[in-house]
Amino acid sequence: MDATHEVFNQALPRTGNNLLADNAALRDALHFNAPALATEELERLGAALARPEMQTHARLANVVTPQLHTHDRFGHRADQVEFHPSYHAL
Repeated sequence: MDATHEVFNQALPRTGNNLLADNAALRDALHFNAPALATEELERLGAALARPEMQTHARLANVVTPQLHTHDRFGHRADQVEFHPSYHAL
C-alpha cells in the first residue's frame, strides 16, 4: 500500500542516544543539587533506557494500564494487581 502523504512534522523515535547526555536541564539540575554525585551509573542507565527495546517497554507500560483483580474465579477476595511485563522490564 502506498503512503497517502509524507509526514514531516513528527519527531524521530528517540533511540540510540543517551537520555542523560541529551537532557541538559537534568544534567544542570544534578550538577546544582548534587555536585558531588558520581554520574557514571546514571550515564549507563541513560544509555540503557535509550535502547529501542526499552523505548518499546516504556510505551507499553504507559499504554497498557494495570488491572485490579478484586476476586478470584470462585468469588474469594484476591486484591491482586496485574501489570504488563513491560512494567517489570523497566
